[in-house]
Amino acid sequence: MAEGGSSGPENTPSPVTALKKELIDPRTISKKTDPEGRDRLAQGVSTVRGLKQQVGGEITQQEKTLEAETTGPKGLVDRVRGILRGPEWTRSAQIKEELAKLKQRHENIPDPQAIIDAYYEKVASEPLSVQEK
Repeated sequence: MAEGGSSGPENTPSPVTALKKELIDPRTISKKTDPEGRDRLAQGVSTVRGLKQQVGGEITQQEKTLEAETTGPKGLVDRVRGILRGPEWTRSAQIKEELAKLKQRHENIPDPQAIIDAYYEKVASEPLSVQEK
């Protein structure tokens, strides 16, 4: 006998299990009752993930720029400029300020998983319609 190739009764859920899933599982409920909301959720999550990735890339770029500005001849010039004019005039201080702003912006972008969890929590707490009851 070949195992794994057959689809026996153990692979098909019982009617009670299927009904429970249909009535309790928020993902299954939202597929039936809120397809537009699921589409908006997918678009929103995609946008947030893209924004987070973009800002993360900008942070990485600024960190590399800061490292390049603080090492070698540029770092020496920057230190001299800081001594002569003050630390706020240095290129590294400007980059650090931009980097801090980017990190703050990155922290303020909501977590995509939290958005998804909040949506499904809302779907699970919505009352059933008369037809669903």
